[in-house]
Amino acid sequence: MKKILALLALSVMLKSCAPVLDAGSPGTAIINNCMIDNQAEALALAQQHCQKFGRNAVKIPDDRPDGICTYECKE
Repeated sequence: MKKILALLALSVMLKSCAPVLDAGSPGTAIINNCMIDNQAEALALAQQHCQKFGRNAVKIPDDRPDGICTYECKE
């Protein structure tokens, strides 16, 4: 029973680590929970946002490991 509860708690914690669109405008998309291991998911989320405006997402370089990625929506 303890193993099942531990597995359930671990899966809930990992689910909360998925990238999330925090803020967006026609020119930018800010993604939270953007880590090294989920960069592709973060880019896909930003691209989905930018496509609403007929643009493509381009990551703005950032050297701070704070879990926030900013993407510019370029034509």
